Amino acid sequence: MKKRMGKSIFLKKVTVSVLTMAVLVSSVTGCGKKESSADVKSVNQIKEIDKDHFFKEEEIKGVIEEGSEDVYLDYVGGKIKCVYLDQAGKYKFVSANTDGTVDKSYEIPVSTNDKHAFFEMDESENLYMQYSDYESDESDQKTGYYLVKFDNTGKEAGREDLLSDAPANSMFSIEGVAWTKDNGLIISSSRGVEKYSEQDGLTCIIDPKLLHSFKNGGRLIKGSDEQLYIHSYNLDDSRLWKVDLANGKIGEPSKCFGETNADKGLSFSRGEGYGLYAALGNYIYGYDSKEDKITEIANLRDSDIGFEEGINRFIAVNEGEFWATFCKDNGGVYLSKLTKVNPEDIKEKTTVTLGGAYINSDIINEVHKFNKTNDEYRIQVIDYAEDCLSDDEADRSVEKFNLDILSGKAPDILAVSADSSDISGYIDKGVLMDLGPLFDKGGTLENIEFLPNVFEMMHTKDKIYTVFSRFTVNTLAMRKRFAEGRTSLSISDCEEIIDKTGVGYKAAFGSDSYKEGIIYCGGDFDKYLDPENGKCSFTDSDFIELLTFADKFPEQSEYDYGMFDEDRGYLEDKAIFRYSPLSNFRDYAMLKYGVFQDDISLVGCINSNSENSAKICPLAEVGINSKTKYKDAAVQFIKSMFENYDPSNIYSSFPSDKASFEAAKKAATQERGEDDYFSLGYDRIKATPLTEAEVQELSNYILSIKNHDDNFGFYTEINRIIMEEVPAFFGGQKTAEEVADTIQNRATTYMNENK
Repeated sequence: MKKRMGKSIFLKKVTVSVLTMAVLVSSVTGCGKKESSADVKSVNQIKEIDKDHFFKEEEIKGVIEEGSEDVYLDYVGGKIKCVYLDQAGKYKFVSANTDGTVDKSYEIPVSTNDKHAFFEMDESENLYMQYSDYESDESDQKTGYYLVKFDNTGKEAGREDLLSDAPANSMFSIEGVAWTKDNGLIISSSRGVEKYSEQDGLTCIIDPKLLHSFKNGGRLIKGSDEQLYIHSYNLDDSRLWKVDLANGKIGEPSKCFGETNADKGLSFSRGEGYGLYAALGNYIYGYDSKEDKITEIANLRDSDIGFEEGINRFIAVNEGEFWATFCKDNGGVYLSKLTKVNPEDIKEKTTVTLGGAYINSDIINEVHKFNKTNDEYRIQVIDYAEDCLSDDEADRSVEKFNLDILSGKAPDILAVSADSSDISGYIDKGVLMDLGPLFDKGGTLENIEFLPNVFEMMHTKDKIYTVFSRFTVNTLAMRKRFAEGRTSLSISDCEEIIDKTGVGYKAAFGSDSYKEGIIYCGGDFDKYLDPENGKCSFTDSDFIELLTFADKFPEQSEYDYGMFDEDRGYLEDKAIFRYSPLSNFRDYAMLKYGVFQDDISLVGCINSNSENSAKICPLAEVGINSKTKYKDAAVQFIKSMFENYDPSNIYSSFPSDKASFEAAKKAATQERGEDDYFSLGYDRIKATPLTEAEVQELSNYILSIKNHDDNFGFYTEINRIIMEEVPAFFGGQKTAEEVADTIQNRATTYMNENK
């Protein structure tokens, strides 16, 4: 068997640049700013399930169409009000009873090149829509800014051009719309806070100068008691301010809301019981504006509700019933009713721990599914990095995770990844159980048959210590006619193709067409490392050739297309090589029929030989503590990871087991209806299913991959050494050979110090 490459050399010092948010500091007693230094979590911090804030979830089908995007959710007149955007780009309104039955629905009559910003409803159930009109579907040039009123049947009942008296080319944006009993419709915009009436139009209530200091202009929020708030937010900060309409002022910010992160964003809803409810990450809080105090209402994580991204939108009927939308892993949303459960009705289960640092969301989702269906065990997730606010804290959380494990404090189940787990160290210390016998004939998991090359990758010294249920494929893609039969790319191949097409170096690799971007694309650094003997070979001609090739590219990417339009460069042959991680068969279909709209070739990473140099990247990778008291529970969890694959979810990552992989292949050839589109920037392209031949071609390619990415991401110490040293060559201070020699010495020293 191929020995799985040891990971310990990479993981003694890890810097993670994407940090999780700071959660609300208070519990049930009050507020305050979270300290900048987070307490690193530990497996010792096992706690009982939070029965006082436990809710059950009931998914409500038939209100929001599958694959749609929700844009408005409210509770008016005792009914749930929702607006969503379907896959065909049509806005639809639905009114539903609290038992989930649809009361009425209608399509909102706007053209496909109209893009909404906000919806609001008054007590007579008139719907207000603020939207921008664009020159075309592809254009970002606005031709109008409108406020439209629809009556309770969906018929247009009024329209106001918000830019009718504005100078040409004036900068204007709307940040929120709220309807109040006393003041009617209130609009927060770059012109300040304005009151709208059909008779008088727009009247300024609060000077725009008071809003300019807010991040992102300030979102308008209405509380249950008609009190208005401004919610200002960006990636680093999120605050709530009271609005005083009577005196035209903005109050002091609440002390309960401060540093957050957009990955687990803060959202608000009015509802009975509190002036305002706040959803933040895995919690829902009640907010008392008079006391400036929050109270925990719902613990979504302990309730196993939703996916790890948290709530998308929510409304509060009262403090015991919420309706919320959550993001599905297929890109759409689903609507759920959340109802409080009496503590005495919660069944007792044995707690089993699953720990890691920066745990993959696929694993969290599998835990939620397991906890909902297993009557005997409940898995508690302990993410050591959950509350980190800085790179130093991120490093500390990873170090703490590995220290706990190697000192005998490992969780029952380990969530591992190349970025945060010293797997070789775990194996040497006997921390990980050999899972191989479970998959042998007569074993508990004998019915799970893996893809042969993936199964090979799971082995270390003829044993299996970790398994992964999902994976992605890292590769470059290009037009087949440019590849001219190539299945891999050498640097000389790239140079020849760039010269022949005339594209030039500033755009050949799209947005990766810059010096360090090329190092990433050619960064198959495993081949330069010999962890068994503590040696490396960065002085080889292959690495020096890569440095010389990268130096032909600009310092910074000069790619002409913006973030949403960069794929158009491949369509127009203004770019050639696209770094294209594939998560599923649909990604391949989007490349072929959306991005290139032509036959394509997958050519792996830049390398010096003709082998398939693409890489399998493990996802949802776990191992079992060899000393756990709950082996049966851990094995049940692993089994469940391979039973939950849904072939109809074409966005799910490639499955590792053969049965699920075959189901995914079949699903990739099937039509999904007229409303199935690829989204490429602002464009929608009718999705095309793959033919059986195309599916088999990609399947054969995946099964031919021999490499797997133990070094996933670019935050390992070896990569850091490389990226610290190569600028000296790019800047002309050193030759490529001198830089390679420095990298060789530093990498060798590091490897030997951490063997």
